[in-house]
Amino acid sequence: MSALAQRLAEFAARVGSLVGAGPGDARAFCDGLLRAFGWPDLHHAGGQFEPPNRLLLGSTLLLELHPRGTDLARHRAPLFEHWQYHTAHPRYVALCEFTGLELHEFAVQLHEPVDRLAVADLPRDHAALTFLLPEPQPPRFRNDRVAVTRDAAARITAVFDRLVARGVDRDRARRCSLRIVHALFAADLGLLPRTSLESHLHEDAALDPLSADERDLLAHAAAADWSRVQLPVFGALFQAGMDPGRRHAQGAHFTGEADIQRLVLPTLVRPWRERIAAADSPAAWLALHAELTALRVLDPACGSGDILHVAYRELLRLEAELLARLHAELGPVPLPARVSLANLAGIDRDPFAIELARTTLHLADAYARRDPGLSLETSDSRELGLSLETSDTRDPGLSLETSDARELALSLETSDSSVPGDLRRADARHAIGLSRETSARPDLRIADALFTDWPPASVILGNPPFQAKNKMQRAFGPEYLRRLRAAYPQVSGRADYCVYWFRRAHDLLPPGGRAGLVGTNTIRQNESRDGGLGHIVATGSITEAVAAEVWSGDAAVNVSIVSWVKQSEVRGKKYLSWQTGDAAHSPWQTVIVDRIGPALSPDTDVSAATPLRANLVAGCYQGQTVGHDGFLLAPAEARRMLAGAPGDAAVLFPYLGGDDLLGRKDGGPGRCVIDFGERDLPAARAFAAPFARVAAAVLPDRRRAAADELRRNAEVAQGHPRARVNRHHAGFLDRWWQLSWRRGEMLAAIAALTRFIACVRVTRRPIFEFVSPQIRPSDALVVFARDDDYSFGVLQSALHWQWFAARGSTLKRDSRYTSSTVWGAFPWPQAPSAAQVRQIAVAARQLRTIRAAALQQHSLSRRQLYRTLDRPDRTPLRDAHEALDAAVRAAYDLRGDPLGFLLELNRDLAAQEASGAAIVGPGLDALSPSPELRAACTSSDCITPA
Repeated sequence: MSALAQRLAEFAARVGSLVGAGPGDARAFCDGLLRAFGWPDLHHAGGQFEPPNRLLLGSTLLLELHPRGTDLARHRAPLFEHWQYHTAHPRYVALCEFTGLELHEFAVQLHEPVDRLAVADLPRDHAALTFLLPEPQPPRFRNDRVAVTRDAAARITAVFDRLVARGVDRDRARRCSLRIVHALFAADLGLLPRTSLESHLHEDAALDPLSADERDLLAHAAAADWSRVQLPVFGALFQAGMDPGRRHAQGAHFTGEADIQRLVLPTLVRPWRERIAAADSPAAWLALHAELTALRVLDPACGSGDILHVAYRELLRLEAELLARLHAELGPVPLPARVSLANLAGIDRDPFAIELARTTLHLADAYARRDPGLSLETSDSRELGLSLETSDTRDPGLSLETSDARELALSLETSDSSVPGDLRRADARHAIGLSRETSARPDLRIADALFTDWPPASVILGNPPFQAKNKMQRAFGPEYLRRLRAAYPQVSGRADYCVYWFRRAHDLLPPGGRAGLVGTNTIRQNESRDGGLGHIVATGSITEAVAAEVWSGDAAVNVSIVSWVKQSEVRGKKYLSWQTGDAAHSPWQTVIVDRIGPALSPDTDVSAATPLRANLVAGCYQGQTVGHDGFLLAPAEARRMLAGAPGDAAVLFPYLGGDDLLGRKDGGPGRCVIDFGERDLPAARAFAAPFARVAAAVLPDRRRAAADELRRNAEVAQGHPRARVNRHHAGFLDRWWQLSWRRGEMLAAIAALTRFIACVRVTRRPIFEFVSPQIRPSDALVVFARDDDYSFGVLQSALHWQWFAARGSTLKRDSRYTSSTVWGAFPWPQAPSAAQVRQIAVAARQLRTIRAAALQQHSLSRRQLYRTLDRPDRTPLRDAHEALDAAVRAAYDLRGDPLGFLLELNRDLAAQEASGAAIVGPGLDALSPSPELRAACTSSDCITPA
């Protein structure tokens, strides 16, 4: 027996005497478990015991203990909500009742444990807990239904791929694959023998006869464990597998149910739970039930139906709770209506997505009706005596156990004319008995939700398509964009695509209606915020939000999730959460606030700050945008050009990028740029080697881009002769030897200085540096035309960084500095004394001195050095930043909330400007300093060319 097995045996023996009667037993269990896995004690493992019964082990484990013999299933949902709202979302969650425990990974598998372990068996059965070891190992779970689902989707995709490879039309192969999926799930439900699977292929004459390989693939698909396949996950993976433009099922992303619950819980479940709890009479319960059965949930971008599936299951749970209360009070009660698939509606542009959603929902209905916790067709519900009979007749669609169940129509057997005819099969003998009567079908429509009527709904849930504003024209075409802008003139052309969905959802909600949507995290920023969330809070209230999350549906996307009600000034606590890192399992923070503003921030909402005229005329610029890598070259190549023609120095310059400034140990330029300035073509040609490089590398691509643009413009002109067309690339071709955006105004401003201030435009850490004007800044940098230490100190301060983070937009998780929203509205100190100005300058120089010494001593880049500030240690660099921050606060005479102070100062200064009064703008010059003060704020250190 290994040492680990021996320790676990000793642990199991000790636990045998514990019954879980109180905090003492729970703590003893936790401490003993961690010791068995090799830790000295709970403290050394980084654990924190939370009386009376919880262990929190950092970002790894949340363990909740209950007395011996407890039914743990009853505690899953409350523990999930505790994990969701009151923890940093440790990756693994466990429930234990001293004889056994069940393990969960809520982020990917919500309703079933990924494994169950008996305490007595731990010496030989602990592979699922190896993450507890001092040197953790990946755990192995026996009930990983996501892995099973991925495997099943991959097997179906293999059948699809084989059919396409032998020449079957792709749409026909998709529908054939969907029929196979129906059959396999139906076989799991006991409604169809697996032996009839092949007949679903034989129905299509084009697929008959099947080859031996196809039969083998079909048998392989049927051999998967379909009883363990997760329907919502399968739908997304299956859709991805059928789409050549998306990743294969084994690598595709899907939306985890924990994320779907971030929409469904606050928007649908919790409001209804509160209403049910507040009702105190059978009459009130009956009224609520009547309202619940009339409720419509709409997903306007329903895809494969995963969100509607989860919403439907929660509707059934709410109904079961109401009916249980009614039965306890009144016994059997005739009910005129029941929750059914008719409570659901969806819209999607993709016909196959609608077919798949219809299939998913009918299968979900079949499984839900067999769930003892939901179904009213089980022996338990009959014992409750809950009558399903109305005064007229019984709904035959509720039962799947009738003798003619196999003759019921399949979900694809629909009167919807949008479904291809060969899917509406006339022979009901081959249909799978899963669907209800026509009146109990979901209302699913093939349409673009932004240009069609929506079914009336009091709850709207969805995950609209992600598309950044800068990529919309390429993705959708100029004609679609023209229609979009014409239909939604209130939304800025600089807003992201999902903003249109937020605005339309709010406009179509009835008073008191609720919505929950997922959007790119830019919905809380600038024009996107103004067109969407700003419009929503004008007549509604955000009740819960996730400000920033790494989306489970796509690893490359950071999202925000917003739930709101179309009602002003809703009282009560509101949860605001955000993820603090870029990894899927990065920790979370949640705060409870009284109000959530359109910026989705727990801090003071500064979105209403006004640009100040004094700032907008002062120098803040974006660096040069070259437009093509052909303008850039390695320093060695530049030196070779200069060796042959020293005069080329007039068009060759060191070029500083963001990664250079933060990632190189010297912070200096790593490339050179060819900049012919405003020279015409003959003058540029005089610089032979640089010109030849640009002509060979840049000119062909600019010709292709202009030709593509001309083709797109011609297509637009055919339908709309007066439509405005783009000449973006045509303009670049007209001056192909010049940089796309040279920033001549910026170059003129810094040419008169001894140095300028720069920071990376998209960053998560405030790092400002002085740079020589001999260096050309790239567009990854923000340039401040200031060379004094006072201006540097204010910009480098935590106060300016807070404003930067609150006012800027983001790229994924990083803040983006914008000249209009950040610099343009930032209020500078209005009346600092000469001594306060000197103190800021001294603190700024001291910070740079300490920073330079640390970079050299430890051979670090600036990015690496500033990561050390993520730790709580006291360091000279931290002390230097705090000294600078104190000096800047003193110059403002700042008290209280920094953002609140700056917002109020911004409003005061904007009012003064509006009245014609002058204000103090950015930098030292705005203070009209004396020669002595200017000298006190002058130094010479900066990044220089190598």
